[in-house]
Amino acid sequence: MSDNNSSKKVAVGVVVASTIGFIAGVLFAPKSGKETRNDIKVAASNAKSELEKKLKVSYRELNEVIAEAKAYYDRSSESIKKDLGKLLDQAKVSQEKVKEILSAVHDGDSHDPDLTKALEEAKAAIENLKSYIKK
Repeated sequence: MSDNNSSKKVAVGVVVASTIGFIAGVLFAPKSGKETRNDIKVAASNAKSELEKKLKVSYRELNEVIAEAKAYYDRSSESIKKDLGKLLDQAKVSQEKVKEILSAVHDGDSHDPDLTKALEEAKAAIENLKSYIKK
């Protein structure tokens, strides 16, 4: 799992670095203001699309892990159900936040701290449920 997290971090780093490089190139390129504004608009649209993809992947992963955890919950003892129930509740809250942020990104109303927090919570919920189920 840590290899997967490392890969995700590298991928996010590449996207961020590419975006920064693109913006710097656009701002310092000898183009008209209209062309520069259009290039920035295209870059912003591409970044938005990438964020939506990442949020959708997190939402789908949460769906899968929640379904798996519910099946595990149904066949577990009462002591396990108590702990697993808390994790499931947290995962459902994270899933709802991801859904809200996805809608906000789609509508252009999201804020970076909200997005980052929702993605971190979703990743944590996924990892917590996966590790608990594997016990």
